[in-house]
Amino acid sequence: MYRRTADYNLSRDIAAETFLKAYLNIGRFSWHGVSLSSWIYRIATNELNQYSRKQKYQPQSLQQLLEEPGMAKLLHAQAGNEKEIIEKEMKDLSAYNQVRVNLLKLDNTRG
Repeated sequence: MYRRTADYNLSRDIAAETFLKAYLNIGRFSWHGVSLSSWIYRIATNELNQYSRKQKYQPQSLQQLLEEPGMAKLLHAQAGNEKEIIEKEMKDLSAYNQVRVNLLKLDNTRG
């Protein structure tokens, strides 16, 4: 989500909404050839598509949670340096992928 939106806070909201919807609707999930992870990815894709259509994403379920007394403080208590950690992981992944591409080029030049 972060790669698609390039907005940390927005991607965090979409992820929260995705998992909240999955949690609230797990009773409706049927195991007919579709894995749970595929179902969750579908929910996430739908949330991202909804954002793209509206260009102003407003998660409804998350807003209801935030209206509960003390919930906003609890949700933000864990945030800490999460943004910096994710940005570092994205940079590390980018560096890893570049090394991998370069190694594949070396293999092709020897063959």
